[in-house]
Amino acid sequence: MPIRRTLLQSGGRSHEPGPLRLFVAERRRRALDQYLLLHAGASAEPWDVTQPAMSWARMMRMEDKTSSEVAVSRNWRWLEAKGLVKTKRSGRLIAVYLLAEDGSGREYTRPRGREEGSEHGYFNLPFEYFRQRWDGELSLASKATLLICLAQAPTFDLPTERAAGWYGISADTLQRGLDELRSLGLLQSWGRTKKAPRTRRGWTTVNYYRLGGPFSPTRARRKTAAIEDEATEATSTGAKTTTTTTPTSAAATTASTASKAASVAGAAGLSTSGPGAGATATSPSSFPRRPRHSSPRARWSP
Repeated sequence: MPIRRTLLQSGGRSHEPGPLRLFVAERRRRALDQYLLLHAGASAEPWDVTQPAMSWARMMRMEDKTSSEVAVSRNWRWLEAKGLVKTKRSGRLIAVYLLAEDGSGREYTRPRGREEGSEHGYFNLPFEYFRQRWDGELSLASKATLLICLAQAPTFDLPTERAAGWYGISADTLQRGLDELRSLGLLQSWGRTKKAPRTRRGWTTVNYYRLGGPFSPTRARRKTAAIEDEATEATSTGAKTTTTTTPTSAAATTASTASKAASVAGAAGLSTSGPGAGATATSPSSFPRRPRHSSPRARWSP
C-alpha cells in the first residue's frame, strides 16, 4: 500500500509533524488501522469504499456487536474531522473517500512512480501487516514506529531525542515502539562508534536499525518497483488509447463497489461475508544478512 510520507511529516521547509501524531496523542489505535484498511481498499478512482460498518469491524476482528459498529462510525467521524477522509451516504451505507495524507482536506491522488515534484515521496506498507495479523499484535506505539521505520532508508539511525520535533511523538513512545518491534523479531539493531570531538570521551555510540520479516527492505523494494512499473504501463496505455468505454449501469457500479470491498477483505486476509478470518497468522521470516557497507545510507529526515 503506497502512503505518502506527509502522513508522518509535512513536506514543507518547516518539517512539522504530520497527522500521525494525532493518532498517538489521542490514542486512536483502531482509527489508525481503519485508515490503513481504507488505503488498502480504495484502489481506484474516486478512491472510496462503501460497505457496512460491521464489515469493517469484522476485518479488524472486533466483536459482532452493535458497539463495534458504533466504534467504526465514530472512527470515521474522527478521521473526517482531521481532514484525512470524507464520507457520503450511499443508501443505507456510508461511502468513505480518501483525502490527502497531510490532513489538509485536499483531494487524494495515487502516488505515481517517484513522485516528481514531491519532496518526500511515499513508502509502502505491506499487506502482510493485516494478513499476518500484526494489526492485532502491535501496540499503538509500535504501529506508529513501524510506519516511521518504513519511511527510512534500508539501514537507518533514528535518534529518539528527535522524535518530538520530527514526528510529534515523545522519545519514550518511540523507544517503546523500537523495543517492541525488536522483541517481536521485526527489527534488527546494532551499535556503531562514531567520532564526537565535543564529548568527554571523544566518541559516541549510534544505534542503527533494519526492518525484517514481512517488512524487510528487500520486499519493500520489490513492491515499489511493481508500483512504478504499473504507473509506467498505465501512462503508456493511456497515451495510446483514443477511446474508452465507461460503465454507467447500476450493475457495473455495484460490481465496482463489491470489488473494492473484496480488496479490503483481501488485504486483511478476511472474508466480508462471514465472521472470522480467512488467513492464519504466520511468524515473520528471518532477517536478511547484515549489510557489508561501512556507513549507513542517508535516512529520510529534515
